[in-house]
Amino acid sequence: MSLHHQYINNESISESPINEFEDIFENYNANPPSLKEALIDMFTSSGGGNKASSLYGQIISKVNKHLQNTFSSIQKKYPNIAYEDAQIIASYTCELKKEDYNYNPYKILNSNLVSDNRENGIRNISKYLFIFLKALRKLNRYYPDKNKKYLYRGINKQVELNRDSFDNKKIPYLQGETKFFWLFLQLQSILRHL
Repeated sequence: MSLHHQYINNESISESPINEFEDIFENYNANPPSLKEALIDMFTSSGGGNKASSLYGQIISKVNKHLQNTFSSIQKKYPNIAYEDAQIIASYTCELKKEDYNYNPYKILNSNLVSDNRENGIRNISKYLFIFLKALRKLNRYYPDKNKKYLYRGINKQVELNRDSFDNKKIPYLQGETKFFWLFLQLQSILRHL
């Protein structure tokens, strides 16, 4: 693992590394939260308390509709993955209605991971982060091509591929360049204890 970290867009370094807060996750090993509990908790902590159940309903409906057609092929490729694991992974990139955009799980998770108050941010998403990382660990880390291995990474926006329009605040995705997502590098220490 590299000790050199690059930052993207509005990410900034925090004085508190995420592994200082591993005690937040300790009780989850003995009593793991459900996807419903984790999402409702995350929506509530993001100001959507009065519509948290409705937001969960939107997510689970879309996820189940998607998995209805794909779960059997997922399970053939990953025999140890349970349906709830697939729901958790699919929920991360699930898009809510336009008026509920700020409650998309990936948006809440990512913004809390880079919040100024790191401990509060991690507490806000701890249940979801715990089950999400546990589910991801059941997938292969790499997608093998004939000659190369590709690390999975989900990106929801078009990425900068041109150095000409590169500014100092953004790091382009260029062949041969290494791009680190520093928060996930720090999460590696927490994963060792799960």
